[in-house]
Amino acid sequence: MAYSPVTFSGAFLDENADPIAGATVTLTIRDNSGTALVTAAACTQRTGEGGSWYDYTYTPLAAGTLTGVMSTTAVTAVQSWLLVGTETAYDASAAAGVTAAEVWGYSTRTLTSPTLTFDSPFDGDNITLTLIRGDDYTTGASNRPLQWSGTVWPVLTGGAITLLMRSVSAPADVLSFSGTVIDTDTAQVQLTAAQTGALDVSSNRNQPAYEYALTVVLGDGGFVTLVRGTVNVRRTPTNL
Repeated sequence: MAYSPVTFSGAFLDENADPIAGATVTLTIRDNSGTALVTAAACTQRTGEGGSWYDYTYTPLAAGTLTGVMSTTAVTAVQSWLLVGTETAYDASAAAGVTAAEVWGYSTRTLTSPTLTFDSPFDGDNITLTLIRGDDYTTGASNRPLQWSGTVWPVLTGGAITLLMRSVSAPADVLSFSGTVIDTDTAQVQLTAAQTGALDVSSNRNQPAYEYALTVVLGDGGFVTLVRGTVNVRRTPTNL
């Protein structure tokens, strides 16, 4: 049984929200159980009228849903995150006359949530996270948990991850969500649709609704704040 290639692509933004050219970009691909199939693969830079983006083509060895997460070492990537498409491994022999490009081109794309990657302990400050109220950010059907990765973080293995969110309009209200360690330098937090549906939305949509901190209690008991920033919570017409 042969599975057709799947291309993962995305762009990294600078402080002006312009795509960055010349970034060193790598990709990790996981299956639907979270097992890493490809680790730190080098991506190919593409250029066009809109700027530069990066892609990597992977040929699956088995059926399943594939998720790609990219990271960059570019110091100018103040918004060093992107959305990466996911797709179910496609068996070419089961659909004669239909190409993998056609499947990928016309199927509805599922997008992962932002994956934030930092190059120094200071780059993790003032990072904005945007959530849609009522959306699901889990490893379930939506397959887009929130993930953070740091190139100079302490080894996270054996640590306890917590996402803390303090309401800007009601500072006494602090939410706490437990997370998990994915690997030595990647932390993950899952939020259900019910949890995001209960979040406040700023009265001014251009202002953040929460301040947040991603923390870890390491295996030796040490406490480290990995990331701090703000959370914008957006609405859709169905959850006003």
